[in-house]
Amino acid sequence: MSPDDYDQKAAALDSFEIPLSPFTKAVDLSDLKNANLAPPQWIIEGLMPRKHVTLLGGHGGAGKSLLALTWAAHVAHGLDWGGLEISPGKVLFVSLEDDGDLIKYRLAKIVEAFDIELGENLKVLDGTGEGHSLAVARLQDGVRAMRRTPAMDRLAEIASDYDVVMIDNSSDGFAGNENDRSEVRAFVKGMLGGMAAKNNQAVLLLAHIDKQAARGGAVGNNYSGSTAWHNSSRSRLALIVVDGCVELHQEKSNLGARMEVPIRLTWFLEGLLKPISMDRAAQSAMEELQLEEDADTLLGLIEVVISAGDDITAAQGGARTTLHQLKTYQEFPDSFNKKSGKARFERALTLLQREKRIVKVREKDANRNYKNCFRLGDA
Repeated sequence: MSPDDYDQKAAALDSFEIPLSPFTKAVDLSDLKNANLAPPQWIIEGLMPRKHVTLLGGHGGAGKSLLALTWAAHVAHGLDWGGLEISPGKVLFVSLEDDGDLIKYRLAKIVEAFDIELGENLKVLDGTGEGHSLAVARLQDGVRAMRRTPAMDRLAEIASDYDVVMIDNSSDGFAGNENDRSEVRAFVKGMLGGMAAKNNQAVLLLAHIDKQAARGGAVGNNYSGSTAWHNSSRSRLALIVVDGCVELHQEKSNLGARMEVPIRLTWFLEGLLKPISMDRAAQSAMEELQLEEDADTLLGLIEVVISAGDDITAAQGGARTTLHQLKTYQEFPDSFNKKSGKARFERALTLLQREKRIVKVREKDANRNYKNCFRLGDA
């Protein structure tokens, strides 16, 4: 398609009139009890659903491209990953960031490390040249909106025969304002989500992590730009580094239970990622054991402080919280000083209260002002 043809096509879309009778499609609920409703279908159990877009965020060097390639190879072979069931299928990997030679080099190591046979089930498109933006912002009659490009049209045509489409990454495919909700929604839900629904396929979109989250190792807000990136995807994953370890977190899941325990990954064979534990039950048990140990450690510190005759504030906000106060003691554990230390401290404190090993009381101080303190509980 020539640039002139594309401009004419875009102009025709701009002049398209919205139907005058919205909300005319009602859902029939009369046979709800007897209806045979199909459950969500997953390419990767609980993580990557068909018919929807999954967002994988990660800052540079975290390994999101390697992880996506590893998933692509596992789906092509039909090999389970990280204790999660894989539905075998055909994968289209669209690389807008790394050239074909680098992709081949990484895939060669992946298939050798995991003993994988790709067959004809994986196709890689090198889109690192110019003209491969999938969506661009255009002005028409003074209104700015996102428009499909010839590259997006061609991708939709090629992708129709695939179970999974992986796009690396959003910053190269989306030539719009990442902070504009309407532009992001038009790209993620309109273009990519529409393609996924039409082809009954999963679309995995790789994206850069929020800059503040990348600096602080935060969990829960790991995407850059408008919240439409979060709202337009049905599963949102984040690959982050916590205390030197790479972890895969699921921060959103609309179609099933959210994965509460992150999957811990390790680097091996000169730059590949694999789960440390392939047994999710064992990993969950390990997390519970760490929580119990943290709670016992924190309780020991609280006993030291109370035995010294000091009150422990129960304030969770302001300049003097429980954490701030206990940090002033030399017995404060180093494990609570790491990047994930605050979260571990708060989980341990919550567990101690839930098990009534400590209780919150309201007392008067020497100035007859009320304050909330922690005391040792009967348990």
